[in-house]
Parts: sequence; structure tokens; C-alpha cells
Amino acid sequence: MYIKYILVFLSFFAMPILLLAQTVNMDAGIQLVAKGTIALVVNNGELMNNGIYIPDSSTVFFDGPANISLSGTQPTNFLILHSRVQV
Repeated sequence: MYIKYILVFLSFFAMPILLLAQTVNMDAGIQLVAKGTIALVVNNGELMNNGIYIPDSSTVFFDGPANISLSGTQPTNFLILHSRVQV
């Protein structure tokens, strides 16, 4: 009986995580500095830049199905950009 409630509880919290896409949202006043040789991976989601994005020597990957979006009010520059979108 308790196992049933535990499974319902776990599935309630796990399902939204499995269904949501990933979004990197930089609001106005935010400064994101990708310093060094890091990789920023946007998987099946969106990169929204309303702040300041400084790529330094980083790499940005867009992964997943073709539902990838790049938007915002500020220009977004990339040093290295890879698209691994599945079509």
C-alpha cells in the first residue's frame, strides 16, 4: 500500500521534468560570462538574451529535435557555435 503512494508521489514530480524543454534566460541586467573552455549545451530549448552574454573562449551547442530558438533584445555573439539538431 505504501509503495503505491510512493510511486504516485515520484511520478508526479518526475513527469514535469521529463516533459519540459530547457531554456537559458538572461534577463535585463544579467551578465553571463562563459569564461574559459566551457561548453554551454541548450538541449531542445531556447537561448534568450535580454542581458549581456560574453562568450570568451567557450563553445555553445544546440542539441535535440528541431525545436531550438535563439531570441532576445540584445545581440548574441558566439566564439564557437555547433548545431547538433536532429531533423
